[in-house]
Amino acid sequence: MDKRNVIDLRIAKLPFRLDASESRIKLNTPPSHAKFLKNNPDKQEYFSYDQRKLHLQINNNLLKRQNLNISPIQCVEIWELWKDEAGNFIFVAPRQSPPQYISVDPVFTEGNVYSEYPSNNQQGIYPIFNDLEIVFFVNWLGTFGDILLHASGVILDGKGYAFIGTSGAGKSTLASTLAEEPAVTVLGEDQVILRLIDGQFWIYGTPWHLNPAMCSPQEVPLEKLFFLEKNGEYAAEPIKPSDGITRILQTAFIPYYRPELVAKILDHLITLAVKIPFRSLSYPLGSDVWKLINPD
Repeated sequence: MDKRNVIDLRIAKLPFRLDASESRIKLNTPPSHAKFLKNNPDKQEYFSYDQRKLHLQINNNLLKRQNLNISPIQCVEIWELWKDEAGNFIFVAPRQSPPQYISVDPVFTEGNVYSEYPSNNQQGIYPIFNDLEIVFFVNWLGTFGDILLHASGVILDGKGYAFIGTSGAGKSTLASTLAEEPAVTVLGEDQVILRLIDGQFWIYGTPWHLNPAMCSPQEVPLEKLFFLEKNGEYAAEPIKPSDGITRILQTAFIPYYRPELVAKILDHLITLAVKIPFRSLSYPLGSDVWKLINPD
């Protein structure tokens, strides 16, 4: 097998293979995704978790939807989700040129990616459109009751801290500030994955960032979860569990179009509110925010 035609990745302990050996497309990974490669010599321990592996075959042709018996689940401007008569999900990026399709079985073990790729790209390509990959992972995570948070996240002393906020709330600014501390590892500046595994909540970095320096494939148990406020005060105050759950539901990437997944996610969020402290966080720029995050 030509290694240039196969990419093995793992994101949040979800292992998957992008296999273009049949179509003979040369594959490559963007800098952020390269951190999540299975053969990354610095991250071998990260790939020891035993979980089913997803195999995606890359096809250099378009899926002919007119020949399929499919029903729409959700259609928005930049992506669509359909389901065929066999129960397979079909994720579509209709505005991508050329369009792109991911077809996968209901339990996310086997699937195909369809598009028309350039034949003369000697450097190789990453075969999945970024926004479509995010939607795909949101649904894959949802099968476990797990979610993609609209949050930045960091590791300090083996503990994880996540900072949730809407666009413009200061997630990236806070991540950049905390990254100045030598002992801090930034998991992500805008998105982190939250998973419940063996009774413990973990946060994970993702590759969907413009700045590769501001993401990591590492994992860490979640210690605290903060909700960013932009009121200029210097404070970290407890908030009610119900308020925290509401804010997560308002900001996270939740597949509301699939009620069977939402039920699992809600169960996990109720457990999260019991196990993990929720805090609001506000601070003037330039102040010592670490004293608020970790006063001990």
